[in-house]
Amino acid sequence: MVIISQPAALNLSGNLADILISSQDVCEFALYQDNKLILQEKYYPDENAEILIELKDEIDNLLSVTVPGLTTGNLFQEKSISNFRAEINVLDDSDIEEVSFKVIKGGIDLGNLAIEDFLKKNFLTWQPQQKQVKLDDPEWLSYYATAFSNVKIKGYFPGIDPVTSDLLSIAQATLCSFSVKYSTLVTKFPDIPKYIDVWIEQFGEKVSFTQRYVLSSRVDEFDDLFVFENTLGGVDTIRFNGQIEENQEYKFENALFKKQNRDYYVEPNPVFTKNSGIFSSERERQWSLEFFSSLQKFHINSGKLKQVRVIKHTLESVRGNIADYDFDFTWTEQTKYLNLTRLEDLPELEIPEEDPGNGDGGAGSDGGIVKIIDQNSNIVQLVTAPGEFKVMAFTGIKVDKDAPDNISIIVQP
Repeated sequence: MVIISQPAALNLSGNLADILISSQDVCEFALYQDNKLILQEKYYPDENAEILIELKDEIDNLLSVTVPGLTTGNLFQEKSISNFRAEINVLDDSDIEEVSFKVIKGGIDLGNLAIEDFLKKNFLTWQPQQKQVKLDDPEWLSYYATAFSNVKIKGYFPGIDPVTSDLLSIAQATLCSFSVKYSTLVTKFPDIPKYIDVWIEQFGEKVSFTQRYVLSSRVDEFDDLFVFENTLGGVDTIRFNGQIEENQEYKFENALFKKQNRDYYVEPNPVFTKNSGIFSSERERQWSLEFFSSLQKFHINSGKLKQVRVIKHTLESVRGNIADYDFDFTWTEQTKYLNLTRLEDLPELEIPEEDPGNGDGGAGSDGGIVKIIDQNSNIVQLVTAPGEFKVMAFTGIKVDKDAPDNISIIVQP
């Protein structure tokens, strides 16, 4: 038995190489994740005396990215990284070949990728390198430290020199999704910068690209933020500022109870139709497609992350034209219960002074309340007083010359 090819020491799950074995005999294969047995199989050689063991999908499903909560600062992605060990031997042979490797959840569309070099130089995101954000937008950057790393930030101000500061340190072989919320970053500076640069240093040398956040004061009528797991295994926030429409749909289930058809279950299912708004660049449009392919996407609503499912979308674009997208989504968890805010104290209302004689809103004037009594049937009605009624006196009695004799029209005091 000879191992022809195997995974590298460090891998992205989407780029994980297969194990290829040359053998005339049946092989026993066992796979361990952090010393826990997860797979044990027998493999038979093909007509070329080769055995191909594909692990990419299996291992990718064993790893997961945690999406931070809105109040979460720095989150270490312990579930998105694992050490694996494969044990291979010819059936009934005690000699075991071992293959050990580390896998990080994510992938990139590039062959012959030097994974360690890519991870060293890149944050785990494809978002625009210069991004417009608002002060309280939840934002994270994810980074895998191939060596002990320092996260540096630099704030730029009008009329004075930029200020550089340390944000945090990341230990070697650790993947951290750290908060770059603008209102958090500004606490590192004497004033609020107009924009902030973020990068990674190792041993005093800059090793990553620079990610820039530009503070925006733009006010959007339809301002919806979504958080999602991206294809590199990081966590991104995207803003869609196009129009949103809500369609409240309900599912009813009923049955016959004592000759009455009654509802016994109601399931609310609000469906939202959302427009992305016009993308500011082709790069932003391409990055937005990751949102639709993500298996973990959330809508920020009422200060909470609500997981969503896209049920319909129109993702059409013409090369060279800046596009927008339409899509329908629903929350994965529904409830019939409400949680509406109330004012602790109600403001006082302005009460106009009443003047029944001038028609300016007093009793009997246009907009006043009038009691109409039919003396034959004793039916009483309250109606808004039309303008042609004339107030005869403040006693509350009114007379309409065209009213029947049996009708008394009295101003409600």
